[in-house]
Amino acid sequence: MGCDIDLYAERRDNEGLYRPLSTSGLLSHRNYWRFSFLAGIRNSFNVVPISEPRGLPVDVSREIAAACERQEGDAVAQSWLSLEELLAFDYDAPLRFREGGRGDNCTEATYREFLDADFVSELRELQALGAERIVFWFDG
Repeated sequence: MGCDIDLYAERRDNEGLYRPLSTSGLLSHRNYWRFSFLAGIRNSFNVVPISEPRGLPVDVSREIAAACERQEGDAVAQSWLSLEELLAFDYDAPLRFREGGRGDNCTEATYREFLDADFVSELRELQALGAERIVFWFDG
């Protein structure tokens, strides 16, 4: 059975509250390399993720919290990452692997090569839309 990501972008409104943005599915397609990098999910590659799952942010928008609740327990590894930390990451650095080595399907590569050509450009598109962070979880 496959695993999918539910991913939402948020930005603060004039009152300082986070609100969801319409992002036309940026970063939301099934890609296990990305899932490995974002939260260590479906990580048969043993890649060290940018962050272990952090849970939903305490100030997540009501709309996104409700979307997560509707998953009725199927939403796993809830997390969030700021666009600032995602864009500051050195994607040209060599991949880092957990102890135990690399998966059978992985060769020497940079994070940029591992993730795919569109990952960073999609992050920049989110930034141009005003996104400050992404909130996500996995199902399946």
